[in-house]
Amino acid sequence: MTHRAVDAEAGVPQGTTSNHFRTRDALFEGVVERFAQRERAAFEDLAGAADPRTRRSSSPSSRTGRSRRSGRAGS
Repeated sequence: MTHRAVDAEAGVPQGTTSNHFRTRDALFEGVVERFAQRERAAFEDLAGAADPRTRRSSSPSSRTGRSRRSGRAGS
């Protein structure tokens, strides 16, 4: 994995990821942190859906207020 390959896959100008993540290790750390944030949010959504005091609807998409998005960073 290279910064250049990530830039190309994300469809951003060359050099964008290296501006945010100076090293490959920093880039991997950023990816892991983003996955962790998404997993925490998904867990909190599920936990809230299981709590009848916070349940708003029986539809999963209406409970989370989100739709499935692309797997790209920042989504």
